[in-house]
Amino acid sequence: MRTLTIYHLGRMDYTAAWNWQRRIASQRSAGKIGDTLLLVEHPPTITLGSKAHPDHLLVPVEQLAMQGVTVVRCDRGGGV
Repeated sequence: MRTLTIYHLGRMDYTAAWNWQRRIASQRSAGKIGDTLLLVEHPPTITLGSKAHPDHLLVPVEQLAMQGVTVVRCDRGGGV
């Protein structure tokens, strides 16, 4: 029988959750842990993927920050 470990992380900064996810994925790939599901909510966040350019944002980063929106460059594919 397979088991699934579920972590309910609540509301967490995108980068902090991303670090959790990478750590869990590394452990899972190494066979150190079983299947795992992370449940998390992020504050307003815009991610810039590997093909994104800052000029793809329609609003300056500084203005987004004043509105409580975080912009994070990440390693996923795609744009904004």
